[in-house]
Amino acid sequence: MANAGVDVIFGRFSPVGKLPITLPRGDEVLKVNADGVCISPNDVPGYDKDQYMPDELKDENGKAYAYRDQAGNYYELDFGLRY
Repeated sequence: MANAGVDVIFGRFSPVGKLPITLPRGDEVLKVNADGVCISPNDVPGYDKDQYMPDELKDENGKAYAYRDQAGNYYELDFGLRY
């Protein structure tokens, strides 16, 4: 494990990291009604939830489920950084 860190420090390897999940936008997309039904179908994988979300929760890009930061990045499946 120490060798991997040394390889990154000396530039022999460029670290890569990708999200294995989609981060939810907030509590409104996880809300459960009085009958115990979630507004987003829980059996749908996170990367696919936007197509099942109500239109009133979607933003200008058609995204309702994925968290979006101030820079406009959506934290969805496979979002990641490369050096």
